[in-house]
Amino acid sequence: MNKEKVAKIGMSKEEALKLCICEGCPTYVDCSKQGANKEKAFCMVVGKSKCITKEKGCICGACPVKIKMSLKNFYFCTKGSEEQQNK
Repeated sequence: MNKEKVAKIGMSKEEALKLCICEGCPTYVDCSKQGANKEKAFCMVVGKSKCITKEKGCICGACPVKIKMSLKNFYFCTKGSEEQQNK
């Protein structure tokens, strides 16, 4: 999702990254340890992870980004961003 599109729905990419709690999730994998870029804010910024494959629990329901944006979906890291899941 590009920056302009994120801004149109009420939150900048930078704000989403700042509020993101993905790294505290049991499903989270730091992709940078596998040679990829570190991923965060799957719901709005990244979408489906390039390295997370196993769902081990989800804390999306407690995420300030999800709450502030009234997002409906879960497991953004394995299923894609809100936009991707709503297609």
